[in-house]
Amino acid sequence: VIRGPKTEPIKESVENTPDLERTGSSDSAVVSFGRGMGHAGHMALASSVITHAADTSADPYVVLSRTTGPKDPLTVDEKIGIHRDVFPKHAGVFQPATDGMPSIIEVLQQLHGHGYKNVTVVLGEDQKKAFQFIHKYNGKFDPETGKGYKFDNLKLISRQETNDPSKGFEGPRATDMRNALTDGTKSEAEQWKIWREGMHPKVSDDKVRTLMRVVKERLSKKKSTKMESIVNNMLSYIFEEGEAPTASSGQMTSDGA
Repeated sequence: VIRGPKTEPIKESVENTPDLERTGSSDSAVVSFGRGMGHAGHMALASSVITHAADTSADPYVVLSRTTGPKDPLTVDEKIGIHRDVFPKHAGVFQPATDGMPSIIEVLQQLHGHGYKNVTVVLGEDQKKAFQFIHKYNGKFDPETGKGYKFDNLKLISRQETNDPSKGFEGPRATDMRNALTDGTKSEAEQWKIWREGMHPKVSDDKVRTLMRVVKERLSKKKSTKMESIVNNMLSYIFEEGEAPTASSGQMTSDGA
C-alpha cells in the first residue's frame, strides 16, 4: 500500500544556484551530467564519479538537469535530495543545472573557469557515442565571450570503466518505474515492489513511498491535462465547424490520441 507522509520530498534551496561551486582544490575534475531521476542505476553513476575522482586525485561533480515533464516528474531539488541521502558525506558534489548552465557544454565552461586542466566526463556506456561532441569544443575558449573551454586533457569514459564496485550493475529503467505507477493492471503491492527494488537501499521506505505518491500524482495530472486539451480542441472544432472531426483529420483518433 502506498502510504507515507503527506509532505513533499525534502526540498533544498539549490534550484537558483547561479554558478557551479568548486568541490575541491585539485586541477583535475570528474563530472557527470544528466536527468538522474534517483534510482539505483543513477546512484551507481554518482558512486562511479566519486570513486574515479578519489582514484585520480580529482574533484567530483554530479550535475543534475532541471528538466521536468512526463519523463522527468521529479524536480531537481528532489533528485538532489535523493542523491544526498545516499551520499551524505559528499553532499556538495550534487549540484543543479541553472539557466546559465543548462547543458554539459556550459558545465565544462564552468570547470574551465575554475581553472581545471584535466576533466573526465563519466556516463553510462550507452551514452558515450552521443556525448563525443564535447571534444570538438575543447581548445576553442574565447576570453571575450567566455564561451568554449580549453583543457590539457578531456576524457569521456563510461562508469563501467571506473574501479567503482557498482560497475557491473545494470540498474533499473526509469521508464519501467514510471510505467508501473500508471499501469492499471498492477496492484499497489506490485508497484511498491518495483520501486523499492529500483531505489538504493539507503533511501528509506517512507521516502520511497512519498516519491511514488508524488510521481503518480504528477503523471496522473499530466495525463489529465493532455486529455482535457484533446477534449477542448474537439469541442472548439465542433462549435466552429458544426461537426466532430474524423479520425483522418489528424485531430483525433478512435482511441483519443
